[in-house]
Amino acid sequence: MRVLLIGSSGQVGQFLSARLMESQYEIYLTDRNKIDISVFSELEEKLIRFNPEVIINASAYTNVDEAEIEQNLANLINHLALKKISEICKKIECILIHISTDYVFDGTGKIPYKEDDITNPLGVYGETKRKGEMAIEKTLDKYIILRTSWVFSELSNNFLKTMIKLGKKRNYLEIVSDQYGCPTYADDIADAIMKIILKIQSESISWGTFHFCGDKSTTWYEFANFIFDEYSNLHPDFTKPDITRINSNKFFTKAKRPIYAVLDTSKIQQTLDIKPSNWKSGVIKSLRSINKNNNI
Repeated sequence: MRVLLIGSSGQVGQFLSARLMESQYEIYLTDRNKIDISVFSELEEKLIRFNPEVIINASAYTNVDEAEIEQNLANLINHLALKKISEICKKIECILIHISTDYVFDGTGKIPYKEDDITNPLGVYGETKRKGEMAIEKTLDKYIILRTSWVFSELSNNFLKTMIKLGKKRNYLEIVSDQYGCPTYADDIADAIMKIILKIQSESISWGTFHFCGDKSTTWYEFANFIFDEYSNLHPDFTKPDITRINSNKFFTKAKRPIYAVLDTSKIQQTLDIKPSNWKSGVIKSLRSINKNNNI
């Protein structure tokens, strides 16, 4: 099977690249230096040349706040480029796996969001990601949209690594305690996608949108505390900073965040037999890797 990965240098993309390199598939790993998805002529020429059977799109404009300023760029990457990728997939009869986000919901719900719940993004990032989803749904029959949440790992920039950096510099931190979500270990997303590819290969797949995220919901405040507690276990000389709970309205950001961004993962468990990410285990793995490789 020929598999092409777009976004190989991103957080999920790096884990996926490693897993694909160990597989028996014929693979083509690309980042923005190899394929600029905003240049549609280049995009089409290179995708058609490789002629993949499966395309995984792990690329995105992910800066939630800057998207409010760079609206055209966010729309180009998250929506228009994805529309073009979908059209190319249809042309070459290729399956598309795309990573999306919990930010397509407004967070006003009280129970975990299911795949067919009404979407209502609060900001440009979520809006452009939803438009990208809709482009796929309109164009293709054979696709997987994988919505995930609060992605972290030992790689790239994310909440876990930010907390460790800040915890080493400051004795006091204020962390938002009224936003709920499901942290998701990036390598678990890569593992889920590899399982999806196997099901595609065995023709035992169900197409559509699925939620994949951490197994338990938490707040940023609780997430930070767990990170620091586990980091302290690895570094007894580390002094955990004092952490104060604050509400979202006291923490200014350019873009509004959903207060309740908890995703229901029952569909992917029941339909594809893929269990959610154990985010606490993911934190421990990330911290051990950081400790081993000193990559903070």
